[in-house]
Amino acid sequence: MLPLLLLIAAFLFGGAAAGQPLRDLAVGLVAVVVLGLAAAGWIGRPFSPSARVPLILIGLLGLLFVAQLVPLPAGLWSSLAGRDLSASVLALIGAPVGPRPLSVDPELTVLAALAVLPGVAMAVAVMRMSASQRLVLVWATIALALASLVFGVLQASFGAQAGTITLYTNAHTGLPIGVFANTNHQADLLVIGFVLAGMFAPPIRDAMARRRFDRSMWLYGLMVVFAAGVVACGSRSGIALMGLGLVAIVLRERLAGHVRTLAIGGIGLVVALGLLVAFNPIFARAFADFSNTDDGRFHFWPNVVYAIEHFGWTGTGAGSFDGVYRSVETLDTLSQRYLNHAHNDYLELMLEMGVPGALLLIAFMGVLVWRVIRRPTTGVEGWLAYAGLSCSGLLLLHSMVDYPLRTPLLSVVFGLCCALLIDPPARGEQPAAASGALRWVRRGAVVIAAAGLGYVTVLYGLTASAIEAGDAKTALRIRPNSAEALSIAAEQALGRDDVRSAERYARASLAITPRDVRALRVLGIVVTLSGQTQLGGQLLLSAGSLSWRDEITQVWLIRAALSERNFVTASQRIDALLRSRQLFDEMLRLVHDMARTAEARPELAARLADEPLWRREFFGDMKAIAPESEAGHLLLIEALIQHEGGARRSEVAPFVEHLIKRGQLGAARRLWLATRGPGAETVAGGIFDGDFTQDPLAEDQQPRYPFEWQFDAGSGGNAALGAAPLLVGEDAMFVQASAPNVRLARQLILLPAGARQLRYDVVDSEGGAPDQFRWRILCINGTELKLGPVRRETSGQKRTSVQDFAVPANCPAMYVELYSRAGVSSSPVEAWFDHVVVQ
Repeated sequence: MLPLLLLIAAFLFGGAAAGQPLRDLAVGLVAVVVLGLAAAGWIGRPFSPSARVPLILIGLLGLLFVAQLVPLPAGLWSSLAGRDLSASVLALIGAPVGPRPLSVDPELTVLAALAVLPGVAMAVAVMRMSASQRLVLVWATIALALASLVFGVLQASFGAQAGTITLYTNAHTGLPIGVFANTNHQADLLVIGFVLAGMFAPPIRDAMARRRFDRSMWLYGLMVVFAAGVVACGSRSGIALMGLGLVAIVLRERLAGHVRTLAIGGIGLVVALGLLVAFNPIFARAFADFSNTDDGRFHFWPNVVYAIEHFGWTGTGAGSFDGVYRSVETLDTLSQRYLNHAHNDYLELMLEMGVPGALLLIAFMGVLVWRVIRRPTTGVEGWLAYAGLSCSGLLLLHSMVDYPLRTPLLSVVFGLCCALLIDPPARGEQPAAASGALRWVRRGAVVIAAAGLGYVTVLYGLTASAIEAGDAKTALRIRPNSAEALSIAAEQALGRDDVRSAERYARASLAITPRDVRALRVLGIVVTLSGQTQLGGQLLLSAGSLSWRDEITQVWLIRAALSERNFVTASQRIDALLRSRQLFDEMLRLVHDMARTAEARPELAARLADEPLWRREFFGDMKAIAPESEAGHLLLIEALIQHEGGARRSEVAPFVEHLIKRGQLGAARRLWLATRGPGAETVAGGIFDGDFTQDPLAEDQQPRYPFEWQFDAGSGGNAALGAAPLLVGEDAMFVQASAPNVRLARQLILLPAGARQLRYDVVDSEGGAPDQFRWRILCINGTELKLGPVRRETSGQKRTSVQDFAVPANCPAMYVELYSRAGVSSSPVEAWFDHVVVQ
């Protein structure tokens, strides 16, 4: 059975949606053979009447691909929405518009059309097969799902060494991905195995009535295994789809009159999964992900909708999503992760295929509904149709938040499931009468078409493989008119300083695909180096408008903007590189350097106020701040404080500490005062919060600046804020010590040279011993300043004490510290202090 061979080939080589051209080529060639033989009538029996409409839709899909590749008259092409930038690029390079295809990237459209072949081939072949032959493919699908599950268990057990048995190395390596590149698609296959096993398991009540364990009852155990595998994948969509699949199985049992027995089994399955979640951390993490409602898809889908509106009803051409999306990607959605698909196949189809594709999709959905109504309801054919409906429906649902059908294996499984809805050919049915010559002519035409399709598959597959390897020379030898290969060749020639070849290749690439960012950048640099700076600038601006992610283009444009003192554009493009984590350290240093320029600071502050992900590194990486940039950094933070939200304490504290270490105490205190807001200047130079109204241990006061009270808590003593006796409605500092010479509190202050007084109130409490504590003033250079004897200005339980000291000229800053005295023993002593001032 050739369809079974296609299923196995897709299982072995079709687990990734992109980046595996040789594996895709292997699956594609098998698909071409299967499709050709099925179309020629060498597989199975003649199509049933119900296959006529699906075959027409498949033909229309092929025509739509061809329509996107057929060159249109220049006037018609220029009138299409979204083609203005391509037209302007052609004008810049002096290339005639001429007849051009609707697709913005014809090469990718051909590859997208070839990617559809495996699923289409499976569907066409299965529509010719009998119910018993279809059943074999269903059992094979269950077996392959189980094999992928076992493979995934091995991968998870290997841990850090899982890469040695993983078919596709990526961020999901080490997880139970089976034969796929990610856990979501592995979960899809396991869900299909779960549903198929449930559909064909015998009714439990029948087996029990026969008083024996039916040999097919193992399918129920297999359902449990598949369910555990889905949860272990950690895929939220997989778990949700499994729940819907269970509903579909229950509905099937309701139709058969066995709903009660299967409902009991379903409840048992839910209980078993609940126990796994409760006692297994892997399963618990999988369900915990459902609480994350801030999914990235919700942020970038508006960009896709904008692109659909921008390019209009005709679409951009199949396979063009990646490049088109980069041209509409907004700064606020830009991150290190890039988007190669919309994670919503319906939005992506609308963008690439336009209104014709949407109409074709609606017609396809209509056929599914029609077949649901007209499907057989009894026997093997009925169960096969219901199973196909359930599994294809689950994959279509998942396509709303992912792209499972772009994976060759799931595409083949989807083709199988859709074909199961079509009536099998009638037994003994023969082809319509036709002369032998006409039949062979028809078969010959199919063979020629299949051979041509195979040739295109090999041609584009080998070219894509060479491009993936960066071998532009080989790619151009295979397909001299490959726009992407020409673009890579141009970049490589420029790297060799072969300017003439670089320009030739870049112009050839842009003549085919004017939106190629790499070719635009190379040609822009080449013509700039040759003295055509205006043309070079226009080409580079075009490249920059098509993608934030081309770092060479962005760096060139940043330099140009800075030379023109265009800080708005420069800060915007620097922000883009920082958000996408490209040249991160270099861009961070450039931000600090730009902060030295007064005109640039408002723009940089506006970027930081937008809360980009790089804001944490900007505040935390002190190594990126050169000594000459420190003043600018301080001014930039002060500008940021003026924005709504300002700068958080945790962000500014590292720079304050950095300034203190470098001896720039005045700048450090100035920045600290700016974070305190209006009125903070009233404490400049003296003790801050000597009335103890702000709890240093409060969470919203962390971290603590040296210019604020810092309470020490450890062995031998501690300090805390509290309500002191005799001070109604006031807080004071409570200190307690059980060891000598323990520091309990400190604060850094700045004072000019001269005579000073330390004044504070002491509040006695029952058991208090305020004389067991002493103040100390330590110059930042390590010299302790001499405090005069304690003079009590008032007496009683609340008394004011004063101590004189002198600030020398070489002591610009000092710590005011409170210690326990040397005579304190292991018996705890305590006291309350309030209204601490230096004057």
